[in-house]
Amino acid sequence: MPRYPWHFCKACRDLATDGTGRRLTFANTPVSGGFSCAVDGGDPVECGGALCLIHDRPVFVTEARFGGIVAQPVLAGGATEARHRVWDLTGEVPQGSNDETPEG
Repeated sequence: MPRYPWHFCKACRDLATDGTGRRLTFANTPVSGGFSCAVDGGDPVECGGALCLIHDRPVFVTEARFGGIVAQPVLAGGATEARHRVWDLTGEVPQGSNDETPEG
């Protein structure tokens, strides 16, 4: 994909975890566009994107331009695509909690 030259394949994206190792799932929201993330099969949270981990490395996951989900590595220095409401899941999140909400 020329727009996302460093994107992860779906199989690798399916390995995404939060900072405590809980699995994450991602989805597009209704037809108007949007993105959601769920922790360990919990309720999805709508957000602009999620900072998470794949093999303990930081990754930014968000809605692709024309739909779908795209995961890209976070560049040195933490630069990611400028978005609001990014849910940072790379740190310690209380076990069993899916009540954390994205900032924004």
